[in-house]
Amino acid sequence: MEMILSKNINILKEANQAFRDKRYEKALEMYEQAAHLYGKRIVEINIQVCLKYLGREKHTRLKFDEITQLLLENSDKIKLNEKERTQALMHYEELTSKKSETLPVKPVNPVPSDWPEGLELAPLPDGPNDYDWYVTYR
Repeated sequence: MEMILSKNINILKEANQAFRDKRYEKALEMYEQAAHLYGKRIVEINIQVCLKYLGREKHTRLKFDEITQLLLENSDKIKLNEKERTQALMHYEELTSKKSETLPVKPVNPVPSDWPEGLELAPLPDGPNDYDWYVTYR
């Protein structure tokens, strides 16, 4: 089972390498195998880009998820029509309107009961941490 899983994971790595090496036909073949294993949505963009480089692209715009579409439009990479933009914004609102579940908080002793007596750790060096970064970012 482990060997099959390893082989399946390697197919994406090998497909990506074939694409980087400009072996688009081989990359396309491997992405199509990966689509069979993992579902087409996972590698749909990769397949379309391979087809484009092989000159066999369908004359449709690459389909990105709604959030990516908004990000690309906001950076002037693509243009969405009003219906697409509204749909993408509604999807974004739906995703961000969900709040985390409230769970009970259990008290935790910050020092384990089996901590060796008299043992003190050196303080961590001063530097940025996630909380400080987030406060500065906001």
